[in-house]
Amino acid sequence: EAEYWDLFRGMKAPTRGGTVMVPAMQWFWWLLGHVLPASERVVVSIMTAVGVASIGLSAGAVGRLGGRTAGWIAACLLVLNGAHAAWSSSAYNVILPHFFSAAALFAVSSSVRGQPGPWRAMVVLSVALSMALRMDSGTVGVAVAAAVLLVRPDGASVWERLRSWSVPGLICVAITAACVWPMLWPGSLPGSGERSLSFSLNRFYFAPYHPFDGALLAAVLVASTVLALRRHASVALVFLLWVGAHHGLMATFDDFGERHALVVLPAIVGLVGLG
Repeated sequence: EAEYWDLFRGMKAPTRGGTVMVPAMQWFWWLLGHVLPASERVVVSIMTAVGVASIGLSAGAVGRLGGRTAGWIAACLLVLNGAHAAWSSSAYNVILPHFFSAAALFAVSSSVRGQPGPWRAMVVLSVALSMALRMDSGTVGVAVAAAVLLVRPDGASVWERLRSWSVPGLICVAITAACVWPMLWPGSLPGSGERSLSFSLNRFYFAPYHPFDGALLAAVLVASTVLALRRHASVALVFLLWVGAHHGLMATFDDFGERHALVVLPAIVGLVGLG
């Protein structure tokens, strides 16, 4: 965070970076520093605005997929979430990629509930930008793919959906790969060589999902998920697949924490809202 602050103040220039000092985030702060005053309040205000916007996009996505009531419940739970509030005041690359993953979720929910064409470009760019700013936030691609295949109110078959989304999907993969490649070459992902050990320690580690790691709210989440599967099976499956895939991936990381769990927070509160 201090490094990004120095970039914003013009005390250093962007570098090739890596998975820690993400190139896209470096350029974000460096460019903003050329047009905005070097004030800590400016930095916090920008991130707070991004955090609020991410709540609107996440709740809007839940609302479009599961109804207005579900969307409002999701919004309230996001506003009250401590991790979301904390990272919305940080210059680190957490809330900005979270915003773009929320934008991808909103765009795909709008696509499957309405006219798909205008929203596909937003899905592609949002997924790519999300992963370029923080690699683990790219798991929103699981939610996007699941929504395209499972939520089909127009009666289209899976094959028809695959065919209509094949070109946007390939473009998304190509752009995302181009964004991620500079962070990985030469080098490797953090925690390489320790994946199996980390997974054995973290597979049942749910503290990052606070407050849903406590007995009471965990029970509420489980009950809500069961009800959501009965009332909105396809949408609930989208969220469950996203949470499961993300947790399985991040459990292999030796520094699994709340900033990683924040990625799937819209899915968790979405399940509560649907239930």
